[in-house]
Amino acid sequence: RAYAGRTALHWAARNGHVHVMEYLVSDRGVDVDARTAEGTTAFAWACWRGRVDAMRWLVEKGGSQFGAVNAFGCNAAMWVVQGRAGLDACRYVRSLGVTFRLLNANGHSAVHKAAQRGRRDVCAWLLGRGGDDGDDGDADAIVESDAPESDAEAAWARALVGSAHL
Repeated sequence: RAYAGRTALHWAARNGHVHVMEYLVSDRGVDVDARTAEGTTAFAWACWRGRVDAMRWLVEKGGSQFGAVNAFGCNAAMWVVQGRAGLDACRYVRSLGVTFRLLNANGHSAVHKAAQRGRRDVCAWLLGRGGDDGDDGDADAIVESDAPESDAEAAWARALVGSAHL
């Protein structure tokens, strides 16, 4: 382990080096769900960088428990919306059943995280408004159970998407 409990698997997942991940987990016995000091997994790091190939390997071959929440209350959905991930990565995380409705320890949601990072496409997708790729959001966006909890939160999120600052 290196600084803050990070492992070679975390770095390999972050950078999309699936062959290294496979070696570490399959040949060297590294725990696929090893956590950093704050509880973040390699799957979360792959999500953050939008490494769908690494995300898929960790879940489908490595058996990762993709629903982990770290010490800050962030799950994979929060990592995928704030990093370099595109909508394909967001859709993959959603297909796993990971909720995009979770509020972290600071009271932030996935919409907050996406808006903070200027991810207009992700905000639109989360709100079911689609993106530049023609996805209208009906099939792939959040489901009713993931909708904002209050009218005020929904109005705030819609304003973020329409904001010129994004």
